[in-house]
Amino acid sequence: RVEARQKVEENEERLRMAMQLTNLGTWEFNPLSGELNWSQECKDIYALPAGVAIDFKVFSEHIHPGDREYVETAIRNSMNVSGDGKYDITYRILRFNDNSVRWIRAKGKVYFNAEEKAERFIGTVVDITDQKLSQQILEESEQRSRLAIEAAAMGTFDWDLVTNDFISSQRLNDIFGFHGQPNITHKNLINAFHPEDKPRRDEAVQNAAAKGSLSYEARIIWPDKSVHWVRVYGKIIYNEQQQPLKMYGTVVDTTIEKTNLQALEDSTTRLNIAIAASELGMWELDLLTRKPYYSDRYLEILGYRERIDLTHEQILAHLHPDDLLVREEAFKKALSTGILHYESRIIWNDQSIHWIEGKGKVFYNEPGQPSRLMGTLRDITEEKFYQKELEDREQKFRLLADSMPEFVWTGDEEGNLNYFNQSVYNYSGLTREQIDREGWLQIIHPDDQDENIRKWMYSITTGTDFVFEHRFRKYDGEYRWQLSRAIPQKDNDGNIRMWVGTSTDIQDHKMFTNELEQQVSERTKELEQKNKDLEKMNTELQSFAFVSSHDLQEPLRKIQTFGMLILENDQQNLTDTGKDYFLRMQDAAKRMQTLIEDLLSYSRTNTGDRKLENTSINRILHQVKMDLEEEIRKKNATIESGDLLEVNVIAFQFRQLLTNLISNSLKFSNTERFPYIKINSRMVQGNETGIPALSPHELYYQLTVADNGIGFEPEHKDRIFQIFQRLHGKHKYPGTGIGLAIVKKIVENHNGIITATGHPDNGAAFTIYLPATPERVEVPQ
Repeated sequence: RVEARQKVEENEERLRMAMQLTNLGTWEFNPLSGELNWSQECKDIYALPAGVAIDFKVFSEHIHPGDREYVETAIRNSMNVSGDGKYDITYRILRFNDNSVRWIRAKGKVYFNAEEKAERFIGTVVDITDQKLSQQILEESEQRSRLAIEAAAMGTFDWDLVTNDFISSQRLNDIFGFHGQPNITHKNLINAFHPEDKPRRDEAVQNAAAKGSLSYEARIIWPDKSVHWVRVYGKIIYNEQQQPLKMYGTVVDTTIEKTNLQALEDSTTRLNIAIAASELGMWELDLLTRKPYYSDRYLEILGYRERIDLTHEQILAHLHPDDLLVREEAFKKALSTGILHYESRIIWNDQSIHWIEGKGKVFYNEPGQPSRLMGTLRDITEEKFYQKELEDREQKFRLLADSMPEFVWTGDEEGNLNYFNQSVYNYSGLTREQIDREGWLQIIHPDDQDENIRKWMYSITTGTDFVFEHRFRKYDGEYRWQLSRAIPQKDNDGNIRMWVGTSTDIQDHKMFTNELEQQVSERTKELEQKNKDLEKMNTELQSFAFVSSHDLQEPLRKIQTFGMLILENDQQNLTDTGKDYFLRMQDAAKRMQTLIEDLLSYSRTNTGDRKLENTSINRILHQVKMDLEEEIRKKNATIESGDLLEVNVIAFQFRQLLTNLISNSLKFSNTERFPYIKINSRMVQGNETGIPALSPHELYYQLTVADNGIGFEPEHKDRIFQIFQRLHGKHKYPGTGIGLAIVKKIVENHNGIITATGHPDNGAAFTIYLPATPERVEVPQ
């Protein structure tokens, strides 16, 4: 028993020492009597003052209000016989001395009597505030990390470098384009890297073990083949032997950042190009230190060709003294509005004067005070020069316009008249204020106003010149006719900038025109009567032609017949002189008959209404050759022609045309060589011929008849087409001089043109141009 008691005492001592070392307090509670006993450690944990008795009520009052119900419920549950009687909870208390909050962990055991009532409740309590705070800090840190990762839309990974197991978060899978796919292998992710960026990624991973961390940026390719950017960070965990065990890391999608960065770089590049193109000088002024910053172009505008450091005061020294107040007022206004804008003169070191335009923006610090000014400087010397020149020209224009008797006026791009010269006011008797107030239309005759407005608005809308005749009211009430013209003044892009107009008095001209129109009307009546007379004469001429073809030729035939009978029957009774006279008489009668026939042919080309028909020129030429077969054979002539095109012509007239041209070539052939006539045709455009009378963009049928005959002097190229015109004697080359006139008349009947070229003893060529698509030809009577 002594040994057993000693062991018990030893165990109790060890327990007491353990409880002291761990600050473990003990307690015992009798539910039946309500007695509560605490050890000193327990009292210390609760900071129970000495001499204060402890009971369950006092104990309950010092449980944190937020945990009181929870603790009391746990105690009741523990003392319920249906439970296991165990008690283990963590809660907060309010210490007795200062009501400070501490976390404790209480454990206990309930013992029941024979009636199954709790009669003893013993346990321990320990202060776990430091552990709780550490755990809370850790949880808060983990929570903050999670929130930061979620807020940054980071993907996380856990890579076991020994087993090569790889765990990725769903966000990381989403970043790599595997949306909604949780089970993604490490190989899937590695294969997603862009081929061009894989070497950089592999190198970063290999060097991570030595550096202890991983960091790189690369492109990846999603399953849908779209390209994205990612930034990867990692931290390596080592074992005791400093061998890498694991890598923890994050992945961020930087595609938008990269896109924005590229857009910013592009925007910056465009801005720099624009600044360079506009030749703007950049500047910045620290409003607190008065220290300036400026670009090289800024210095060039101030007259410095090389880089130099200038103070703010040195820069201000370049301002023209007369413009210092302008600049000062602009800066005062900028400090209140935030925007700077002014124009002033500056003086270069060579004392030359230049103009500048300054623009800027004010930036403010956190207290809301202006701290910086940033802006641009532009050289506007040339603009000012042109502006001054423009003002001088406008002044000269107004002086010149005011000195003119004509009305001069101008309008803006929208057609609003904004200037009248002095002549308008002198003529109308109105003042500038009256015209500005009541409008310029008041001087226009009421009957002309609507049409005036319509035409003026049409010109404004279309940009066409304004031309209009209307009546202006004079100061004495008289209306006089004016011719108004206005021309739009346009810039290089074709945009209307202003209108310049004049109005000229045409009253006398108008009266003269009216009188002239009356005279023209009377003259027209006279011409109509003359036309009637001409038609009557034309009818008489046609009758004469009929008489010529019958009555005039009949006596000639009798003269020729009787002369032939005398020569045949009474030749022996005639002297040689008489015979010669009879031969001459026969020859004269024959020439007269030829003349009458040619005149009839010429007159026929002027009469009748003929329809054009698509005709084969080859067929007509064949007929002409048959008609002239005897003469062609006699002259041993050659007529060469290709495959001539078909053309719309009056067939019988065109047969006469070819007959006359070929006969002309045979008649005027060179006796020393056989006649050679070449005929060809083709389609040409008017602008290819060089003939102004032909429409440049229309097609024409070209027919050329050329020979190797005696030709003619070039100056006679028009004369040969005149009626009765001969270039040679009638005995050397027979004919009446009407053949080519008939040819010209036929060509004109077809609305065509004929030209002739030739040189003495070097042949002649006649070229005919007929419209390729002519309409019905009305042959003039």
